Amino acid sequence: MDGSGSVIDTLSAFLSRERLKKVVVACSAGPDSVALAVSTAELHRSRKARVILAHVNHQLRGRESTADENFVRSLGRKLGVPVRLFRRPVKALQGNLEENARDQRYEALLGLGRRWGADAVLTAHTVDDQAETVMMNALRGCGTEGLGGMSSLRVDTETRLGIGRPFLTCSHDDLVAFLRDRGQAFRLDASNADPKFFRNYIRLKLFKDLEKRSPGFRWRLGRLADVVRDEQPQWEAWIEKAAAGVGRTHKGGWLMDHRKFRPLSVGLQRRLLRRWAGRDLLTFDGVERLRNWMETPPTGGRFWQLRKDWVVERLSKSNGAPSSSLFWFHRTKMIRKRTS
Repeated sequence: MDGSGSVIDTLSAFLSRERLKKVVVACSAGPDSVALAVSTAELHRSRKARVILAHVNHQLRGRESTADENFVRSLGRKLGVPVRLFRRPVKALQGNLEENARDQRYEALLGLGRRWGADAVLTAHTVDDQAETVMMNALRGCGTEGLGGMSSLRVDTETRLGIGRPFLTCSHDDLVAFLRDRGQAFRLDASNADPKFFRNYIRLKLFKDLEKRSPGFRWRLGRLADVVRDEQPQWEAWIEKAAAGVGRTHKGGWLMDHRKFRPLSVGLQRRLLRRWAGRDLLTFDGVERLRNWMETPPTGGRFWQLRKDWVVERLSKSNGAPSSSLFWFHRTKMIRKRTS
């Protein structure tokens, strides 16, 4: 563990700092999540937390998935805490398998937390997971927000429940050692050894080589994420001030005056565009193409198509706008409503 203190101490300090007393613990049956289950159960027995274990079976590995489910059921009985089991098959869903599984998993966990009146859902992400996330984001061409990786606690916008990651200052090896000290078994998912998945490739291939050349780099990537997240509030203050000076809300979207937008620094321009368009809708190249399109004359086209039905519409005087320098960020369904 980076620094002093045990796994139990790390978890207890996290719950106290974030004032979490009633938590849903996500447990896959793997070592990290079993360590989280065992440590929260110990705090449960000392009355420092109320706990429910939750397991989501995506039925991707046949009998192995069923064995994971049974393991978590037995673990809950052994630890003396209630267990909720969910089955959420994802093979038949269209799109990215990993993303679909994650979405289904969080839907089940957050739904349970809301019904139970929990303060948060806890997951067992470690500094190793944080380093992998930062590297994945960097390789995909993220902005600085992506270098911030995962936060130790974020609030789900729909349920208003916290999603807590108390072990971002622990390594996977720390948690395995914790379980071995207690003689606690766990299960291994064979699919985690398949490098065809991007995260697995980074962990099994890229990180293995990096560790030889730069030992401890995972901790340094974790600290980089901490630095970026700690600086984010200052960026948010600048962005809020800039946004108020160049635009306003308009019919469910955002209306921006390009004459006021153009003098801003390139860094602020990029962050504003990512905010108005949705951070998941624009890559760096997408931001630059959009910025360049806005500099073109009206003959350059009236609409800029983003993903997920979002567009940027260049308003025109011929359609009643006070200026041709106004750009409206909105969903295409708004256009249909206006014209129907």
